[in-house]
Amino acid sequence: SSVFPLSWIERARRDPTETELAQAKRGAMIQVGIDVAGAGADETVLTARVGGIVLMQKFWSDADPRGAVARELGQIRAISLGYQLGSIVVDTVGIGYNFALHLADQGFPVYGFNAGARAIDTTQYVNQKAEAHWTFRTYLQDNLISRLADEETAAQLSTIRYRENSRGLTEIESKEARNQRGIPGSPDRAESLIMAFMKVVPQETTVVWGGNPRGYEISSI
Repeated sequence: SSVFPLSWIERARRDPTETELAQAKRGAMIQVGIDVAGAGADETVLTARVGGIVLMQKFWSDADPRGAVARELGQIRAISLGYQLGSIVVDTVGIGYNFALHLADQGFPVYGFNAGARAIDTTQYVNQKAEAHWTFRTYLQDNLISRLADEETAAQLSTIRYRENSRGLTEIESKEARNQRGIPGSPDRAESLIMAFMKVVPQETTVVWGGNPRGYEISSI
């Protein structure tokens, strides 16, 4: 079954209401989701949101866009778009690990997302990936998302499927299964958006990476 019904996705293209804009202005924090890709057809994607408003999405197809992403985050932090920069959620599986370290070294509040890690609600979800997708699904279902302008992001969202496993837990279709039904590549733009909306609980675990003499930290969620 589709995680995100097309009618909900289309509805999210709307402009925010005056009430939503006013709520966002009252001390809301910008949350950023970054899906990291290497060389090839996939993209590294940055999505920034405040409340339910999608502020921006940026895409890079080069093999190592760490400098470009750090500059973009620096601009968001400096200008703040009228808001304050908050959590930056980075997929730390694979090459995202060193990518997150680089951003943390620049002083950004980075939170590592491991899709296969234990969900907060283990009675409903197989892992963090499923839980994050369902958090965004709830935003969409309740019509809380606005300014979802990018066509490719919307298209990728519409292709994501889920199932219940033998234990009754929700899990998201794997990339291998997507490929088998003729959808190549990774839904990078959709996953960046989902990370921008996922629940961040940084106080649960803080992982200190010992290889850096400056001793910076990346929190794990």
